[in-house]
Amino acid sequence: MKGEERLAYYLTADGGTESLRARLYDLQGTCLGQKAVAYETRFAPGARAEQDPEDWWEAFVAATRGAIAEAGVAPAQVEAIAYATTCCTVVALDA
Repeated sequence: MKGEERLAYYLTADGGTESLRARLYDLQGTCLGQKAVAYETRFAPGARAEQDPEDWWEAFVAATRGAIAEAGVAPAQVEAIAYATTCCTVVALDA
């Protein structure tokens, strides 16, 4: 309606070495909800670290749901998502 304040939110997600962290913010930048979900990192010789991309997806879904639930807003009110990961992340898609 004309003159009403729009209720909109944005989600940030940060995938790192140990977990994925999601936070939900209002348009003034106030964090309303947050959730972190851990996943496994396997370390290999030669300073290599490996993770399963399916774990990233599952953690993203769980952390997003948790942050939105803590904030108490409707998922349809999330208007934007910003996603960041560790640098030099490579995912092979086939042979």
